[in-house]
Amino acid sequence: MSEEISQHIPASYDHYTVMGGGPMGLMLAAILAKNVERVLLWLPESAMATQWSGRKHIRLLNLDFEIPSNVKIISGYRLFQQGSHFIASVVPARQFEEVHEHVVTHLNRTNQHAVVTFSKGFLSALGRRKYQVATFSEFLVKTLNAYQLKAHVAVATGPSLLADLHAQRHCFFALGSAEAEMQTLIERLFEAPHLHWERSKDMVGVELGGILKNPVAIISGMSDFLPDAGSSFKGELVGRGFNEIMRLGAALGARPETLLGRAGLSDLVANAFSPDSRNRSYGRRFMERIQSGEIEPDFLERIELLLFPGRFIEKEVHQSRELHEGGLTISTVLEIAKEKNVDLPLFQSLFDILSRRQSPNAFIDQLTGLATESAIPVTKKRARLDLVTSGKALGQALQERILREISSTRGMQARIKKQTGHIISSLEKRIQKAERRRLKNDAANFRKELELWKGLASSPEESETLHLDRIVEFYVSNIADSYVPVIRGTLMNLIAPFRFILGGFKRGSVAPVIGGPVAEIRRLANYYPVFYAPTHKTHIDSVELAYALYLSRLPLPRFAAASILMSNPIWGKFLKSMGAYSVDRENTRNILYLETLTQYSILMLEAGIPALAYPEGTRSRTGSFQGIKTGLLSTAVDAFRSSGQEIIVVPMAISHRWIPEDLEFNNLEANTSFMRFVHRRRKVYLDFGRPILVSNHIKNSDPTTAISDAILNSWRRNFRIQPHFILARLLTENQGSLDVKEAEKAIAQFVQKNRLNYATTDPAKI
Repeated sequence: MSEEISQHIPASYDHYTVMGGGPMGLMLAAILAKNVERVLLWLPESAMATQWSGRKHIRLLNLDFEIPSNVKIISGYRLFQQGSHFIASVVPARQFEEVHEHVVTHLNRTNQHAVVTFSKGFLSALGRRKYQVATFSEFLVKTLNAYQLKAHVAVATGPSLLADLHAQRHCFFALGSAEAEMQTLIERLFEAPHLHWERSKDMVGVELGGILKNPVAIISGMSDFLPDAGSSFKGELVGRGFNEIMRLGAALGARPETLLGRAGLSDLVANAFSPDSRNRSYGRRFMERIQSGEIEPDFLERIELLLFPGRFIEKEVHQSRELHEGGLTISTVLEIAKEKNVDLPLFQSLFDILSRRQSPNAFIDQLTGLATESAIPVTKKRARLDLVTSGKALGQALQERILREISSTRGMQARIKKQTGHIISSLEKRIQKAERRRLKNDAANFRKELELWKGLASSPEESETLHLDRIVEFYVSNIADSYVPVIRGTLMNLIAPFRFILGGFKRGSVAPVIGGPVAEIRRLANYYPVFYAPTHKTHIDSVELAYALYLSRLPLPRFAAASILMSNPIWGKFLKSMGAYSVDRENTRNILYLETLTQYSILMLEAGIPALAYPEGTRSRTGSFQGIKTGLLSTAVDAFRSSGQEIIVVPMAISHRWIPEDLEFNNLEANTSFMRFVHRRRKVYLDFGRPILVSNHIKNSDPTTAISDAILNSWRRNFRIQPHFILARLLTENQGSLDVKEAEKAIAQFVQKNRLNYATTDPAKI
């Protein structure tokens, strides 16, 4: 980076800011305050900044911190717009990308800036794809250069345990930067008798050493409770962990000498063996709680472990008495190792133990080759998860994902804020319309939504995220199903006999006549999520589909229902318990609502829950296939890309002997009764096409379009041609008149010429 900007680094700055309000942030602010006139301690949460403002003492993690008089506690991003800034960042890893993207967009281009990061972690999977880098320092360099800012970056890491820093015992820092002037500046600003600095030009190596030693320290703590495992075992365990650090470090560009020095080996030894190490202490407490049965997962936690083991581990870390970085980064470390094709068996065992997939005795197996009895049951495979999981159970994950998507997509938050005026105006009109139609529940729901959007419209920039969070929570609650398997199964069993009676006890009266590779689809559905893609001709298609899938022993999907059907609280709860999720078709121009709906579909597929969408978008009034709308279909591609798990798309061609609501040919009155409509149902055919594997199309320049073409081709091949379709075609070609004998001959010629899927090929029957 130094080659792209000015080589001169200022000796002083207009603002000295420590970003992050944890223990490390408080200590760095206090040290910096002794060497500069004024320090700003920046907190991500404005509410906490208000709470802390003016306080002289703060207690965190059982430690007392004194706030110097020249330290001012602040929040928000406006302060970054003016003057030059020196920033020391200790922002938590989970907030690092979002926070620093905001900071970079506010920094003044005419001034010089300097950033040193003490934070430990990797970019998210989305961030790594977006920026094509893995570490925070590389991310800072990329974003600062992208905005053409005159800025300099450095990395600082231990061995510097929190307890030693707080007690002002000797602590050591490795300082990574390609610029000697930057290193001199940091050493001067954080000068203290108990702090000792070592310089390195290997910024990536310094950062990796600080990150990767944390999981090994957790393993070291766990080993204290393993049977027959003493200091010799711990030494071997830590040694193997260090070998894995070296392998991944080399793959990411770290120099071996960096990892063998202060930033790597020294930091690892301090954290793996010190009783003051938070990561080692977490490993010990985890083992104590495992042995006591204190942290046995409940039903919902088992679902979370099955779907999102990494998120479950992070949640347990946040619930612990002391935060530690090792548990927060382990899943990301393994993702990066997989991307780089590096095998990390010890790190993988730690992940499996924290996610309850293996017993801690797995470490003994790994080091000794001896098989030991597992005390923790292995998590079941994902198959049949759709029987137990509701959309509500995944609501929190959906909410977090949407907020990450907003923060990581450049300009998206601004576009949402720009829409507030239009959305507020639209909601006011919808409230008036609902009141005129006396739809009290709809009006009340729109008022809640209106208040949330008004809150966002009037909010300052620093609190926009809080208001977005509330709106997303509202949308997730409105959209998500609350599926209860027993309700849907019981209802279908109750209704089936009535359908059989009304259908005259004939084959096809309960469910459609089914064709296609059902056994193959059933086999694949045991392993992969299914995305059903049926044709759409009539209002009763959804009912026909449900019975066809149910009687074929195929997994039933979640299905979309118009939000107007959900306005009645009792009926709405019933539909959602059946697996329906709400779609407000009048709100699809709302960026935030559409993003919530899209991510809901993606998350369901990633979780192994079957989905169904009518790719044509609406019913075909002409009987012909309409152009495929790729909106919801694209979620299958997105789910494959984000999860790496195969997804199968199943085309389904539905053919009706009669279309019940076809006014032209059924002589059906416009305002007919429900029973008369049901009596109009005739035999229905449902033909499955061969499953389409998303992975077979993912390398295409436009995978969604390629899958759309495959669906259309499957429909054309498998759609069941009814006898009167053929006769109508021949009558049209012969001016509306045909002799019976000529008709039979013409039918035979038509069937022979056109290789299609016919209900019957007998000319006499046709």
